[in-house]
Amino acid sequence: MLDQLGRIIEKRPWLVVLIIVLITIGFSVFIPSLEFKTNFEDFAPDNEQVKANSRISEYFGMSQQTVILFIQKEQTESTITTQALRDQYDLQKELAEIPGVNGTISITTFVDVICQMEFNKTVDSCTDEQLQTAIHDLLNEPPSGEMALLRTDDPDEPIDYYRLPLLSKGQAVESADIKNCYLLKDNITLTFSFEVSSLSDLPSPLKPPFKRVNTMEWYLEFENSLLPPGFDMGYQIAARIEPTVPRWEIGNGLLGNLRQLIQKNRNHELTSYKKTAYLWIRPPGQEMFFPVQLRTGNVTFDSVTNRINVIVSRQELSSFGIALQFGSFELPAKLTNFSAGVRYYQTPLLHRPGGRIVVNTSFLFDRIERLQKRPLLGTLVSRVFQKYDINLDDFSGLTENMQGTDFLPDTFSLATIQTLWTQADIAPDTGVSTTVFPLIPQLFRDLRVNALSFISNDYIQLKSPKASIIIVQLDLKSSEAGEIAQVNNNIVNKINELNKQYSSISIQATGEGIVTTQINDVAMQAMTIIGPSIFIIILCILFLTFRKPSYVLLPILVFAFSCVWLFGTMALLGISFNIIAVALLPLNIGLGVEYSVNLLYNYRIELKKGRTPAEAIRLSIKEVGIAIFLAWFTTFVAFLSFLSATLPPVRDFGIFLALGITYTFIITMTLLVALRYIIDRRKKTSSVKPSTHTFSMTNTMGRLAQILLRHQKKVFLVTILVCLVMGTAVTQLKSGFSMNQFIPQENPAIKLFAQIGEEFPFSSQDQEYILIEGNVATMQALKGLATTHEKMKDDQYVARKPDGSTKTESIYTMIQQAVANNQSLITLFNIDESTHLPKTDADVYQFYDYLSNSVEYGVQVQGVLHKDGDEYTATILRVYVDIGSDSDDMTKQFEQLDKDLYDDVAAYGDAKSIVTGNLLITLSILKNMTESQILSTGICFILAAIMLSLIYRNPILGLIAMIPVTISIIWVLGTMYFIGYSLNILTITVTCITIGVGIDYACYITERFRLVADKTGDVTKAVTETISRTGSAVLIAALSSMFGFGVLAFAPIPPQQQFGIITAITLLYAFITSILVLPLVLARWANWRKKRKGYMIHPGAPKGLDGIAEDSEYTDEQ
Repeated sequence: MLDQLGRIIEKRPWLVVLIIVLITIGFSVFIPSLEFKTNFEDFAPDNEQVKANSRISEYFGMSQQTVILFIQKEQTESTITTQALRDQYDLQKELAEIPGVNGTISITTFVDVICQMEFNKTVDSCTDEQLQTAIHDLLNEPPSGEMALLRTDDPDEPIDYYRLPLLSKGQAVESADIKNCYLLKDNITLTFSFEVSSLSDLPSPLKPPFKRVNTMEWYLEFENSLLPPGFDMGYQIAARIEPTVPRWEIGNGLLGNLRQLIQKNRNHELTSYKKTAYLWIRPPGQEMFFPVQLRTGNVTFDSVTNRINVIVSRQELSSFGIALQFGSFELPAKLTNFSAGVRYYQTPLLHRPGGRIVVNTSFLFDRIERLQKRPLLGTLVSRVFQKYDINLDDFSGLTENMQGTDFLPDTFSLATIQTLWTQADIAPDTGVSTTVFPLIPQLFRDLRVNALSFISNDYIQLKSPKASIIIVQLDLKSSEAGEIAQVNNNIVNKINELNKQYSSISIQATGEGIVTTQINDVAMQAMTIIGPSIFIIILCILFLTFRKPSYVLLPILVFAFSCVWLFGTMALLGISFNIIAVALLPLNIGLGVEYSVNLLYNYRIELKKGRTPAEAIRLSIKEVGIAIFLAWFTTFVAFLSFLSATLPPVRDFGIFLALGITYTFIITMTLLVALRYIIDRRKKTSSVKPSTHTFSMTNTMGRLAQILLRHQKKVFLVTILVCLVMGTAVTQLKSGFSMNQFIPQENPAIKLFAQIGEEFPFSSQDQEYILIEGNVATMQALKGLATTHEKMKDDQYVARKPDGSTKTESIYTMIQQAVANNQSLITLFNIDESTHLPKTDADVYQFYDYLSNSVEYGVQVQGVLHKDGDEYTATILRVYVDIGSDSDDMTKQFEQLDKDLYDDVAAYGDAKSIVTGNLLITLSILKNMTESQILSTGICFILAAIMLSLIYRNPILGLIAMIPVTISIIWVLGTMYFIGYSLNILTITVTCITIGVGIDYACYITERFRLVADKTGDVTKAVTETISRTGSAVLIAALSSMFGFGVLAFAPIPPQQQFGIITAITLLYAFITSILVLPLVLARWANWRKKRKGYMIHPGAPKGLDGIAEDSEYTDEQ
């Protein structure tokens, strides 16, 4: 076959060149479409964990990518000053306009919620004072425990009651003398307490301590400062003593009243009194207060503390505008402008005890309506009412508004009119107390805990954070590198533009997308550095070797054509050029130069012997071509062993390595020899006399051969000792993987990411997931989630919130939050008060529907609960993790996280669960790297040995040829340990590459030794010829490859640097073992075979090899 190729080259060289050029042009057409990208997904193995991670995106329809903006204070005290907050809010609005941005979260997100709840305004609409109030309320815990509402105790007045005004001197009533008032809150009730001078004068059985008084009350007046200006309502909470029942009801008829009077007398109710809690309300725009009896109000008298306590449900108070609730959403309230007092009611005429005659509500409304239809009588009645500061129209309007509500009582008495009451005491004596009592909903606490994650941790000490962060959530339709890069570049361009506008803050960006984009940029940068550098180095080495331009340019041309073929194939197959593919360039160059140098080196020597160019070409193709073919074939098979790898990029890498050397082999054996023949075919034949130069590469290598033959045992001993040392080091070698490894540590995005980790310890956005699939609308599923949340409390790497709780999200946590914010849900959805979980599967389903459709929780629920038709078929538990990045080998942390999360998994009824997430997939990558390395190396070694054994038709010789690569693998892995390198996504391939590349050298040496030994029958001559002649060509090829890979040491990407250095060392070891060890082993094998069979290679007498006897070619100058 090789003979036929030689004849074709001799007869039709231009046809061969034309065919290769046309193929190259065809491949070059596809190169512009080659994509440059490196994504995490590219490295993920094809297993169930990865598939589950993909299903999470399908179920919950959200991108997992975020951009983190680092906000630093500039011309301001902190990032939470009013101007800094306004600038951050404006920044968020600008970012929201960028296509691909789904939303943003920052400290202003939470401040904006507070502003809307407290002032019904957004951040940009609030005044500076309102912003300061909002940030204070957000970041500070409200005061706990009981609060005194009057700044100082009110003094004891000497006179509290005049029995007969103008005639009586008055008397002191200690129980009617207000000293102070107090407020106490819990999650369900408010307790209003009136402290008086003494309760000892309070009669028993209970009745008002005043003479001629049936009705009296202690009251506390206040306002809710958070109500909008148009809803300036006033409130008075009152503890009242009043008759148990009225004696007469106007509108009930004579007989009805007589029957009730007899019945009440029998029950002894006509002279008894009761304690009642009232809330007096002053509607917006009116001056008149109207009393409403509180259904949940409970009045108690404590003679020990001299206090009258009124305990009222917060939920009932919310219906009157105090801490309003809308479904699960509760508004805050700030009660202030307090004043307290004691008052009693007597009839307007004669000051008689009142409260025992009431009027039927329906009867009253009917009479008011009639009066309004009779102008003359209506006007007269209205004037009478105005005498007591009562506006009949206001009263009528108020009662009409209350019709049809639960607030309207069945009866009215004159005690309903507050102006008819007599004031006994008031505190403070003048003005009001501006003490503020906040009623902050549970939501504020949740907001506070989350908000603290977005400001730097110096806030804890200084209360003035120097930095904050904004999380930008991306809504990417796909994981295409182009879309990711475009969105991230748009964000970076926008913040660069806004940086010039804002004076209070500066902005920097980082995040997975930005890092990925920079990886691709750095990869392109690496190509611009590596390509020209390798090109220049190879040119220099070839020029020093051959000293003729044509001999220099032809190998470069082979390399260029093979690269066009290779990258064109990648583009044609739709394979992206990722961070690993960068290593294809030096490998292709090294092997291309290797094939070219061996062929040209032999061709030139044949010319020096006086052969014609046609003869030299044919002989070189025949003799060296066999060695090149063997080297290509074994290397091709070795690289195909990468197909056993579980990581797609590694598999692709092996395939394109095999294709690359195949293209190089084809182009070398066709284009190179054809062009060489075209250039030289018209030259005259001339023989070259032996060189008299004192130094030549062949002479030097020949002397080295003689030294090796004399010191064989020492060489073997040193080799074995080095193998033992390196082998021990191999057992200590570690593996590790992180996308951050692909970016220089001085890179701004990586440095900023590390800084954010230090200054924002609670800001981790790395998420792992427990995906639960099946019927998740069950009690068992929720109980399982509750158990899992409980188990996670002691997990080492689960992130924490500022309050120390685990940073996790699921439908379970949302149910807990919803019930905590709205206790009425307990009754509405049949929820267990102890667990806050629905009691039946039907209740669970209904509650899911409620949360999914609610304004407050709908968006959040969609992120953790998936509904397919009428069934809830999947849910996830989002686990924020904080691994840290201090360790070079994160495998142990990943393994501990994996173990903890799998231990946290509980039973979820009939639903199935799986733990997944990027970090756990990374752990899978780490494990697969180790497994695939061992498997690929084993397969590669076995296949190479089998191929060589079949080719040489001798298993022993095939194994001997594997000795250099075996030793090289041990040495290079040991060297990696000693210089502090770990096995990463690039260096993991070094063992197979060592076999693939190193086997070439072994093939050249073995094939030359077989040829010379077969022709001469002399082992010494075979060793000397092999080392001096083939060794020289191998040295040139090794130097070209080593310097080519050595250039990677200057690449900007750390793994590329390591890969380049390690591969250069690998080639050095492969050369050393092929030159120093392999010939000696071959010599011993040949002597053993000659003694055993009488011949070394083939039966029969040696045929002689032209040039060996004279040794002239050993002294030719290179």
